[in-house]
Amino acid sequence: MKLYKIPKVVADGVSNGKGACAVTCDTKSTSAQKVTMKPQADNHDKNKCSKHTSAKKMKPSPLTNKGLAIYERLISKETVAYALFLTSVIPVFEASNVQLQGNFPQIHVLQDCLMNLFKDLVCRFIKPAVIVRTHDITALDFNEENIMEKEDLNIGTECAETVEALSIRQREMFYSAVKRYFINACTYMQKKFPLKDEVLTHARVANISLRIEVTFADIRFFLKKCSMLLLKKRW
Repeated sequence: MKLYKIPKVVADGVSNGKGACAVTCDTKSTSAQKVTMKPQADNHDKNKCSKHTSAKKMKPSPLTNKGLAIYERLISKETVAYALFLTSVIPVFEASNVQLQGNFPQIHVLQDCLMNLFKDLVCRFIKPAVIVRTHDITALDFNEENIMEKEDLNIGTECAETVEALSIRQREMFYSAVKRYFINACTYMQKKFPLKDEVLTHARVANISLRIEVTFADIRFFLKKCSMLLLKKRW
């Protein structure tokens, strides 16, 4: 077996083809020399294999699938409905927070501020007839009979429109969550907020805007509590 120089035409054909070839000549043949060409690995097959490997590398990981699930959950109409509800109710709390964080003493307006917050929340989910006939609003019972129908709950116009686009099951879950939110918030206020604290009640006497409602009895309350405020007789 001897190696022969490949003619230029054959060399050009090999170099411009899709695959490289190893060329040998059989010198034992008495007839015209036979050129044997052995094709090597095809570049097309290599590219195909490379693409297959890349596809394996691009396969989504469990973490990617979890991220997509979270994203789809965040942009769902159900999540938007909850966000719109919070957008409508949070300003009720912000008004009280802003007032009580003022630079001046707020002790004389504290009870009224907390009572207004409590009333604003109650009016959003308790039937008006129940509120009217209640002598002490701070002692309201938040049972199902006193709560508005789900369509009457004050959740904001935009939120109500979004809820209408949800499925029946999603709507039921949403309204149940809204009721729990209001009940838990108001129950917490009943237990923790000083809505009936007598010191705060009488401190309202310092609120000039209530000068028609308050009486001298409020001042007398503090005189009894703090006897050092009384001037001692010198005669």
